[in-house]
Amino acid sequence: MKKYIYWHLQQAQEFAFKIVGKDMKQQLEFSGKEADRYNFDVLVSVEADKAFRVASKSLKKYKELLDQWKLRSDSSISSYLSKHKVDKQIIEAGKGRLNYQYVRSIYYTMGANDLKEIPSGYLKQADKYLFNNDNLLNSLEYQSAIKYKYIDHVQTNNEKPIGVIYQRIQSKLQRKTREYALALLTGEYARKGGIKDSLMIRQMLSELRLKKLDSSYLDYLLDNEMRYFVIGKPLPANVLEGTILTGYSVEKSLNLAELLSLYKGKSMYIDLWASWCSPCRSDIKGSAEIKK
Repeated sequence: MKKYIYWHLQQAQEFAFKIVGKDMKQQLEFSGKEADRYNFDVLVSVEADKAFRVASKSLKKYKELLDQWKLRSDSSISSYLSKHKVDKQIIEAGKGRLNYQYVRSIYYTMGANDLKEIPSGYLKQADKYLFNNDNLLNSLEYQSAIKYKYIDHVQTNNEKPIGVIYQRIQSKLQRKTREYALALLTGEYARKGGIKDSLMIRQMLSELRLKKLDSSYLDYLLDNEMRYFVIGKPLPANVLEGTILTGYSVEKSLNLAELLSLYKGKSMYIDLWASWCSPCRSDIKGSAEIKK
C-alpha cells in the first residue's frame, strides 16, 4: 500500500527529516527552522489516510465510524497546535483537507453502495462544508470531494444527466472551484465516450475555451477533446438513428445504432454504399465475397 505525504515547501529553506515508526506506521519527522510547519503537514496526511481504513457494509454504521475518525483527527490537530506554532494559512489548509476528506468519504461510500434509500441524517454533516475555498484546489481531498458530490452523485431520471449536472455546478459553485468542476465534468463524460452526450460536450468545451482557465485545465480539456472527437469520432444521434440499413441477404431493415449494438466491444469495418447506385450494388456482392 502506498502512502502519500503532502507538505508546503518554501524557497531557500534548509531542513532535515528522518523516517520514524515501523511498517504501516512509518512517517516523516522534520527538524530545523520550519519543522513545526512541516510536521503539521505530515500529521494532516497521516490523519487523512486513516479515513480510508473506515469500513462497514451499513451506511449508518459507516457514518458513525467516520464521525469518530473526524473527532479523533480534529483532536489530534488541536493537540498539536497547542504545542507548536504554525502559520494560520497552513492551519486552514490542513483543516480543510480533513473536512473534505470527510465529504469525499461520505459521498464515495454512498455511491459505492448504490443504495436507493439513504439513512436519515447521513449527509447532514458533510453538507455543512461548502465548496467556496479556491485555495484548496491544489489538495486531492477537495478535488475528490467535488467529483463524488457534484459529478458522480446524481439523482435524476433524466436521459442526459450531464445537462443536469452542468446546471447544478453552475448554480451551486463559484469562481475557480466552478471552473475546475466544469472542466472535470467535461473530461469525465468525454472519457466515457457516450455518443448521446456529444452536443452537450461540444457546448461545454466551447464555453470553457472562452474563459481564462488555468493552463492545466486547458491542457486537460484539449486532451479529452482529442480523445472524444478525433480518436473516438462518435457519430451524432441523427446519423445513428436516421441511417436506415437493409441487410444484403435479408429483407429486415435496421438503423446504424441497432447494427452497432450487435457488435458491441468488437472491432468493425464499415463500408457505406448508396442503395440507389446500381454499380454499388454490384460491388457489394463482390466485396462480400472478399471479406469472407
